[in-house]
Order: sequence, then structure tokens, then C-alpha cells
Amino acid sequence: MHKIKVRVTQALIDKGIRNHCYCCPVALALMEIPWSELITGDPNRLKPSIQVLDGHFILELNSLEYKDAEISLPTSAEEFITKFDHSKLASRGPRPLTFEIGFNPETTKRQP
Repeated sequence: MHKIKVRVTQALIDKGIRNHCYCCPVALALMEIPWSELITGDPNRLKPSIQVLDGHFILELNSLEYKDAEISLPTSAEEFITKFDHSKLASRGPRPLTFEIGFNPETTKRQP
């Protein structure tokens, strides 16, 4: 199990706001993690993406060899997302945030 520090910076919050769809800064921060290297040891082997479906963050690995994985977020990250979503209507959004997630690369391996 790896502990991964995720940093939602002010730059990512601003980038999320600049997008017309209010792209989630937590998803942007998760995309900065070198998932391919973490899972396979090769930084170029996988081209992962993050999908947000009904409040669940899914790491899509787009591979026959590896399966997608759900990323569990701590309460602080969930609260950040709620504040960010509500800030669309308010003048002030959430502050930058750092949190840790646990990730086990073994859970992404497909069984033969």
C-alpha cells in the first residue's frame, strides 16, 4: 500500500474555475500523480485518466493488462469538493488543500 500526498494548489483551483464546466481541482490534482510509473514502473506504459461518476473518482487505466480502480477520498477532500461546487454561486471558493490517499497497485492487475 502506497501513501500518496495529493496537493490541490491555488493554480489548480484557478484552472478549474477557468474551465466553463468548473473542472474539479481534486481530479486535476489526481492527474498530476505519476500513475503509470507507480503501477508499472514505466512512466510511459499507461495513459491513465480520472473520471468522476456520481461523486466517485475512477482511475481509468485503458489497458487490457490492468483494470480500473476507484480512488477513495478522505473527508477533507469531499468537503473541499462541496465547497468548490457551492463557490460557483458565491464569490469565494475553498482554499488550497493537501491530503493523502492510500493506493495499492496490486489491485489494478487483471487475473489471468
